[in-house]
Amino acid sequence: MSILQLLKNKNNERFSFSIELIPPRRGMNLDNLLGLIEEVVPFRPLWVDVTSHSADVNYLENEDGSYKRRVWKKSPGTFGICAALKFKYGLEVVPHLLCAGFSKEETEDSLIDLNFLGITDVLALRGDKNYERAVTKDRTVNLYASDLVKQIVSMNEGKYLHSEGGAATKFSIGVACYPEKHLESPNLDYDLKHLKLKQDLGAGYAITQMFFDNSTFYNFVEKARGAGIIIPIIPGIKIISSHKQITSLPKAFNLSLPLNLTSKIDQAKASGAGTESKIESKIESKTESEVGVEWAYDQCIDLIKNGCKHIHFYVTQTAEPLVALLKRIYI
Repeated sequence: MSILQLLKNKNNERFSFSIELIPPRRGMNLDNLLGLIEEVVPFRPLWVDVTSHSADVNYLENEDGSYKRRVWKKSPGTFGICAALKFKYGLEVVPHLLCAGFSKEETEDSLIDLNFLGITDVLALRGDKNYERAVTKDRTVNLYASDLVKQIVSMNEGKYLHSEGGAATKFSIGVACYPEKHLESPNLDYDLKHLKLKQDLGAGYAITQMFFDNSTFYNFVEKARGAGIIIPIIPGIKIISSHKQITSLPKAFNLSLPLNLTSKIDQAKASGAGTESKIESKIESKTESEVGVEWAYDQCIDLIKNGCKHIHFYVTQTAEPLVALLKRIYI
């Protein structure tokens, strides 16, 4: 069942959610990630996104002064994790597909593998521009997420890169959107123009980058609808769990945090409660993670009251903050 069908079927329910996971670094096992999943599964996530990462490129100097090009991924395993979650837990899964770092030929191979696995939902993303790979005579690339959407839609029509034709696939395509605009966009209107292009090419829904002020999301949706964007726009929420995130998140994702939130996180750090105490601790001073859960809970309740039936959560190393939040929502 596609993500769009799942969302439609859940339309009469008060609340549903999905999560995004990051594959473990090279050489690490799946134990922590599977443990995280087992904590969340009882709450019945509608689907699980699994991120993908471009390969890093290094040039190693040989003894003769020549250089050897080495390419490797720090966090491989996106498709394998998706297959494990699908077949071990019966979860709907959505792997990320990137333009940056992958040729169209490699993308087509990935889509064929996913199709054979019965995984037919993907999130089409440009990826980090630092990992773009050059176009050559024997190699093609997707420069933008819209190009990637176009390639996936072509395969849905039975059109492959270097053949007369083939079996039509049935991929459902999600894309990303940015309530505070993409880092490289000159303004939000310019950003929305590209989101509409992705919609018109065949994207069926969009998931927002994380935000911490719901008015930012509501304003974004209003402007998107005014620009002719009619696909579902799913709010993405991140639970802050440590003081360092109030500086690292804005830098990494080009977003802003409300003063009231940063003040509360500062106060929690200064109180000496730390992050070692349990989230459900009864002590008067709140930990940074408790402040993050409380803030995200208020965001979620407001979103639900304003008609958002589905919320997407960005999860990192532990499920504890999300589980604490979900327990409060489902009470």
